[in-house]
Amino acid sequence: MNKITFLVKNIFNQGGDTRSVCILANRLAAEKNYEITILSLFKTRKTPLFELNEDIRVFNFFEEPFSVRKNMINIQTKFKRYVEEHSIDFLIIEAIGFNCFTWRVLKKFPNIKTISVEHASYADGGKIFGLAWFGRKIAGKYNDSIVVLTNRDKADYLQNIRKINRIEQIYNPLDESITNFSYDLNSKKIITCGRFVKVKGYDYLIEVADRIFAKHKDWEWHIYGSGEHLKEIKQSIEIKKLNNNIYLKGEVTDIYSRYKDYAFYVMTSRKESFGMVLIEALQSGIPVISFDCKNGPAEIIKQNVNGYLVSDFNVDEMVEKIEYLINNSDVRKKLAKNSLIGLDRFRLDNIVKEWIGLFESLKRK
Repeated sequence: MNKITFLVKNIFNQGGDTRSVCILANRLAAEKNYEITILSLFKTRKTPLFELNEDIRVFNFFEEPFSVRKNMINIQTKFKRYVEEHSIDFLIIEAIGFNCFTWRVLKKFPNIKTISVEHASYADGGKIFGLAWFGRKIAGKYNDSIVVLTNRDKADYLQNIRKINRIEQIYNPLDESITNFSYDLNSKKIITCGRFVKVKGYDYLIEVADRIFAKHKDWEWHIYGSGEHLKEIKQSIEIKKLNNNIYLKGEVTDIYSRYKDYAFYVMTSRKESFGMVLIEALQSGIPVISFDCKNGPAEIIKQNVNGYLVSDFNVDEMVEKIEYLINNSDVRKKLAKNSLIGLDRFRLDNIVKEWIGLFESLKRK
C-alpha cells in the first residue's frame, strides 16, 4: 500500500486549486494501491466544502487562518512532529512556497518522495525573496519532482531555475460530474467566475461591459465569486451605471448546474496558472472567450473552434469578439457544438495515469 499525503493550505475552502486536489485525491483513493491523507495547515469550515472519499483522512494543524510566512517556525514544528509520527511514501506539496518549512525536516527522511505542484504560473511567482520565490529554488534542488500545469510553465521553469532534479507537466483533471447540457440558443447572459482580486482583471471586465451594454441593453453579465476587491468592483459598476446589466452572484456550490443558462463564458484575467473554469464551461457545452494571458488559456481554447483567444488586455478586440457572438447566434451554436473538442487531455483517467506513472518512476529511483 502506497501512502500518499497531500499538503495543502486549506482543504476546507472554495477554489479551483482545492477542487483539483479533491478530484485527484478521490480518484487515487479509489485505487487499491493507495492510502490517501490530506494535511491542511488550517481550516475555515467544520468539513471540507468539496466531497471527499470516506477513506481519505484529513488532518489540520490549526483551527484559524494565519500568515504562513509569520508562523513558519510553528508550522515547521508541527510538520516535523507529524512526519515523525506518520508513515509517508509520497508527499505532494500543493503550494510550492511550503518548501520553505518542509525541506529541512524532510532531509532527515530521505525515503519520502517529494513532489511540489505549482498552482500559480511562473509569471505570477510572487515577490523576490518571497515564499514562492524561495520555494521554487528549494523545490528544484531538493524535491524529487516538480509538477507544473502547462507546457508554458515547464519552459519558464527550465529557463529560469538553474537546478531542477525533475519537472513534469500534468494538467489539472476535469471533474467527471459536469454534465454536457444542450445549448440554450436563446440565452442572453454571459458568465464569469473567480475571486475578486487584481489578477482576475475585473477592471478590464467593467471597461468591456460598459461598451457592450451601451449597445446591447437586453444582455446581462453574471459574475460568481468573492474576494478583497468586491467592494471596489461594486463601486465601479455603480459609477458606470451598469447595475441593470452586471449582477454579482456571490459564491455558490452548484456552479456546474448553472453553466447551461449562459450564452458563453468570458475570462479577463491578467494571469492564469491554468484556468479550470474554462474547461468546466466547455465541458458544460458553452463557448469561451479569454485573454491569451500566461499561462493556461492557450492550452485549453481551440481558436475559432470552441472559442476565442484575445490578444493580452486588448479591450477593443475583446469587445469585438463578444459583440460578434452576441450578434451571431449561428456562430455561438457552432462553437457550442465543438465545446468538447480537445478536452480528452484533461479527462480524469488520463491525468491519473500520468500521476501513477510518476509515482512508479520515483519508486524505482
